[in-house]
Amino acid sequence: TPGDTVGVALADDAVYLADSDNGLVGITFTETLTGTVVVSGTFDTTGTALDVAVAGGYAYVADGLNGLVIVNRSPLETMTQAGWFDTPGKAYALAVSGDLLYLADGSSGLRIFNVGNPVVPLQLSVYDTVGEAVDVAVRGSMVYLVEKDAGVHMLDVSDPVRPRRVLFYPTIGSARGVAADARYVLVGDEQGGLLVLSAPPSSYFLRLPLVMR
Repeated sequence: TPGDTVGVALADDAVYLADSDNGLVGITFTETLTGTVVVSGTFDTTGTALDVAVAGGYAYVADGLNGLVIVNRSPLETMTQAGWFDTPGKAYALAVSGDLLYLADGSSGLRIFNVGNPVVPLQLSVYDTVGEAVDVAVRGSMVYLVEKDAGVHMLDVSDPVRPRRVLFYPTIGSARGVAADARYVLVGDEQGGLLVLSAPPSSYFLRLPLVMR
């Protein structure tokens, strides 16, 4: 791709790339009797596309200093902007669950949106961080927010208007990425390697980190 691909999402038979300065790229691959047919389309966002998530007919892009961009992903060859929200920070990463979108907005912390109407995303709340919020994952009513060079915030968002911190885990190195399932929270921690933590709400106990270098 023309840009630097820094994020990826899959939906149906298509792959969507956050392609930095090149914006959002969508690609489909179709096998035919004569070979593989590749169809692609690009939507050039105003900012720097750093992450992408797909839900329903829309692609949601964390667009750096341009905030949140919502793209109508069909037809792929002529994707169009559906909605936009200019956040005060730098939109690094996002996660979508149902009608709710969670945006790691750099120095402006976590922003929670209702995107039931993608044309007009509605900001519900803000959770402030001291440092930069650079990655986010959601599992059920729990959100895991990475604060760069600090650690991971574990938030109860059962009431998205009032996110509540359940626990903060300071990491060994410089926290950069997070993923979670029902049992574990995985944190990419640069110098600290991979940290494996127990996921709340099971007594909110943490297992000792498994550090892989």
